[in-house]
Amino acid sequence: AVGLRVLVAEDNAMNQTVLKAMLATFGVEPTIVDNGQEAFNAWRGDSWDLILMDIQMPVMDGISATRAIREVERSEGRTRTPVIAVTANAMAHHRAEYHAVGMDGFVAKPLKLEALIEAMDSGLQSCGIPLAA
Repeated sequence: AVGLRVLVAEDNAMNQTVLKAMLATFGVEPTIVDNGQEAFNAWRGDSWDLILMDIQMPVMDGISATRAIREVERSEGRTRTPVIAVTANAMAHHRAEYHAVGMDGFVAKPLKLEALIEAMDSGLQSCGIPLAA
């Protein structure tokens, strides 16, 4: 997993710290942005293996950011980037909405390392990238 390019969109400083520490346990140094607009801009300007997307953020939420990313991927023929929702809103109807906008999985808050790894692995596999590389 070393060298995996992970973009984290999360507006809460404590959650940023937790995610950074969890990702460090398997050698991932994420790029962290504070909202969905910054996530979209960062995605637009670079290539990423995976995006961990908070849902409730200022400026642009995770749903809108993911929708914007998927639209550009379609219109420009860009390679699909796996997007994992990171959220306290993990009820069935929320998960259905995340799936509908093109998210590849979700991790519930409070975060658990095993759940994070499982969701990332699943999202990467959907795009043919093994997490355990």
